[in-house]
Amino acid sequence: MSPKGNMELILPGTEIISTVDSFLTFHEKWFQEANWTFETKILQTDIGQEIGTAIVESMYREPDRNGQPYFNRMHISYVLKRIDNRWYLVQDHASSVEKSTDKK
Repeated sequence: MSPKGNMELILPGTEIISTVDSFLTFHEKWFQEANWTFETKILQTDIGQEIGTAIVESMYREPDRNGQPYFNRMHISYVLKRIDNRWYLVQDHASSVEKSTDKK
């Protein structure tokens, strides 16, 4: 992540998280839980001189959420920036495509 401390996390229904420290704090509890899986597939990349982007499809699953299996299929866009000739993640924007809890 950016050595400058900037990192935007954009998720549905939440305010933008805008620092590396806030990003790590947000994910700390989630990574301590061991009951989920996350499958990913890179759909598209575009790499420039200073900025690179990737679009990823992900499938997040929990075997038991409130007594039922849960999934959330998402599209996530990542923005990377070249700083001192190294690539750093500076933005993560996730959008849900389909969830097991969606009303049918």
